[in-house]
Amino acid sequence: MPLRKAAAAALLSLALVLMALLLAVAFWRERAAEAVLERLLPAAGLDRPQVEVEELTLGGAELSLSAGDGALSGVLTVDYDWRRLLRDRVAEKVVLRELEAQVRVGSDGRIAIAGLDLPTRGGGAGALPFDALRIENASAEIALPEGQARGTLSGRLAPSGEGAFRFSLRTDRAGAAGLSLEGAGADGRLTLAEDGSAALAAGMRGSGTFEGVRVEDADLALTALTPAWRPLLGGGSTTAPVEAALNLRSARIEAPENSLPAQLFGGDGPRPFNLSGEAAVTLAEGQAMIGPGSRLSARTPDGAEITVLAPEGRPLLRLEANAVSADARILADTPLAEGEALVAATRKNGSPWQLRGSARLDRANLFGSAFSDLEAEAAGRFGESGLAATLDLDGRLRTADLGGLTVTRADIEAPLVLRQSADAGLTVSVQEGECVTAPSAHLALPGGAVTASAEAVRLCAGDGPLFTAGAEPALALQAGAGRLAIEAGETEIPLMTPRLDVSLGGSGPERAVRIALRDGTAVLPAALEAQDLRGRIVLPLSQPEVTARIALERAVLRQRGEAPFLGTFVLQGNGRIAEDVLRFSLAASLPDGLPLGEGEGRHALASGEGRLRFGSRPLAFAPGALQPTRLLPPLSGIVSAAEGTVSANLTAQWSQEGLSSGAVLSLDDLSFRGPGVAVARTGGVSGTVTLSSLAPVATEGLQTLDIGLLDLRALQLEDGEATFALPGDGTVLLERAAFPWLGGTLGAYETQIDFAGGGEAVLRAEGVDIAQALAQIDVPGLSGEGEVEAVLPLTLDAFSVGIDQGRFSSTEAGVLRYKGQATDAVASRSEQTELAFDALEELHFERLSGTVDGPLSGALNFSFRIEGTSAVDLGGTRVKEPVVAPILYNINIEAPLLQLIDQARLSTDARRQIDRALEDRDR
Repeated sequence: MPLRKAAAAALLSLALVLMALLLAVAFWRERAAEAVLERLLPAAGLDRPQVEVEELTLGGAELSLSAGDGALSGVLTVDYDWRRLLRDRVAEKVVLRELEAQVRVGSDGRIAIAGLDLPTRGGGAGALPFDALRIENASAEIALPEGQARGTLSGRLAPSGEGAFRFSLRTDRAGAAGLSLEGAGADGRLTLAEDGSAALAAGMRGSGTFEGVRVEDADLALTALTPAWRPLLGGGSTTAPVEAALNLRSARIEAPENSLPAQLFGGDGPRPFNLSGEAAVTLAEGQAMIGPGSRLSARTPDGAEITVLAPEGRPLLRLEANAVSADARILADTPLAEGEALVAATRKNGSPWQLRGSARLDRANLFGSAFSDLEAEAAGRFGESGLAATLDLDGRLRTADLGGLTVTRADIEAPLVLRQSADAGLTVSVQEGECVTAPSAHLALPGGAVTASAEAVRLCAGDGPLFTAGAEPALALQAGAGRLAIEAGETEIPLMTPRLDVSLGGSGPERAVRIALRDGTAVLPAALEAQDLRGRIVLPLSQPEVTARIALERAVLRQRGEAPFLGTFVLQGNGRIAEDVLRFSLAASLPDGLPLGEGEGRHALASGEGRLRFGSRPLAFAPGALQPTRLLPPLSGIVSAAEGTVSANLTAQWSQEGLSSGAVLSLDDLSFRGPGVAVARTGGVSGTVTLSSLAPVATEGLQTLDIGLLDLRALQLEDGEATFALPGDGTVLLERAAFPWLGGTLGAYETQIDFAGGGEAVLRAEGVDIAQALAQIDVPGLSGEGEVEAVLPLTLDAFSVGIDQGRFSSTEAGVLRYKGQATDAVASRSEQTELAFDALEELHFERLSGTVDGPLSGALNFSFRIEGTSAVDLGGTRVKEPVVAPILYNINIEAPLLQLIDQARLSTDARRQIDRALEDRDR
């Protein structure tokens, strides 16, 4: 029964008692009055009433009442005019003394007074049944669902309408409807004015618990004012407003772990704080309002503070019949946030709450992430199905722990969608068509052993929510960046424009970060880069140290720069990180799928040291198929049309000091055009070369190769051997290159030339047989015997070989013979000419010497000097026998001699003609 209805029923019962007393006085006096009252009072709601009349006259009465076997008792004194009492049912004065009552408050809020069954009908809004009222020392024992309380009431009401009542309430321990009080008390005063207004002033102190929140030493003051109190106490209704002011002077709150207050203060456990504030409350015309000027502040012992106040000119809270609205300005300085927020919420006809808000925060912690300089805009709704809202964030992300993946130092713009329900928990997505963006960010795996710095970051939604909160948060996103530099100890791998699918999920040992790399370029040491990266990385989070499983599906390896040394290769492989070491295996192929070989290696993340061993398959070169230039582009223009087989075992080591590499090359019958244009073909190259460095190319000391053919077009050398070294400066140090030639040896010694064939060299010919040399020239009728040697300084470039002031000379006496049809025709022209050619028919020379100069592919300038004797027929009558005469020939010839020799060879060598035609076609 509402309190107002109960007051009206009590007044009606009092009027019935007064009338019964008057009748008893008139007819039966005291004893008869007691019997009459005991029969009539049950109709007024008293249970088994007992009445003892102390005094009864026509002007007044005093009696002791009890009901419910003494549960309700007191002394009632009434002063009246019996005529007015009968006519108007109004007494002049009523005094209630020593009232003792037992009251029970049920769990449903219903009030029961022992010994009194209050009628359910109300008394309307009529006048009071007395002119004056005094209550002296009324008290009640109040039984609550938990514990008991005791209340007292004293006061007076004058005929003018003025009055004052004092009340108190005390309890050691009591509670109901989720509220539990301890050592609590309330004292108050109700003042009634002659004009019909009423003022209430009350103070309350004590401790208690409400919905799990502990309140210690609360001190609350309440004042209230209404302009018309009589209709309320008379049982009627009123439209008169009630204005109240609440002043919470202090209260110490113990917020339990995970409660909203604890979360607002950013605590992991219980968070004590002091609460204070003021509220201006208005009750009028079916609505309640906490108006402008209201504020509530909470402060922790360590200085954290939250203040909630009404915005300028608007109420903090408005309650209407079918609507609730709230507007709040929140000032916060807590571990959770520092700054200001505006929050608005409305609800109509039981529909979900409509929410909107904005905030400017110097720092904040949201979803386990720490922000600074944050601006936020939010809108959404909250109801039985949970929370659904959009949240636009713009600020600096200081740190975010995404279930093991830590993100720091990121200026972000985040258009988010929040959803929270009892079933799914909290999920964070991005708004449709939008992405989270950041100019830069820093990331770290657990322990900080692996970190990454990213630029131009975009985080977009994958197949599901971007982030799912909970005991084991989940993450699913598509990430892109302009640059991502991965660091592990002394190891750094920059990735350019990577695209990643990142997920975080699983539980227990299966909990891991999974990354699918769909694109990007990795910048590697030695000016290498791996393009078109595709692969997968699994990073388990159950291990205290960093572990990972890596599957490289594709990487196109290229060397950066305008003139790359290496060709383009495609890599595939697998790797595993454990105990701070990456162990991996790789397979390499050409872009068209031709397999090259396999390798394996290791890399220590902390020190940045590692090694690789790679073994190639036997690589078969053939025209129109695999060529050396595909592996080593600098060979373009130097060698071509390669045939034969090469295999290699490569090694590489790296550290903070730099990269070192080496290889062992096995060449089997390798041939090719070149090097350069000056060399027609190099063939039959076989042997093993050990390289101490690949960049630059350098050998481990002197190396020796067998060379089956060195074709200088006019000069063809076969079955030679070369001992050389590559010092690493782009040149070849030729220790010795020797070929059998014309019965002797033709070789170059201690010569240095560059890779393109340029440089200077000195050819030395020793033990050359004149007979074989003249046969090579192939001039009919020309032959000879003897041996010569030569020193031929050569000037080389990529296109030609020239002799620079070469010298040759005989090493012993010999013979030159020349007799042919051409000599006979020339000799017939004069006697002296005939004599000269006669001497050439059998010229025994003591010394043959000369010089040669010019390009091998052009006109050579020869200068011969022949000193010797020959038997000459003088043709006279006096000297009939040939005469042995001294001979000195000085001969100068300028002719493309080697070219003529080459033409002569071409006319008889079909294979050479075919090769020359192919070379001319390729030029």
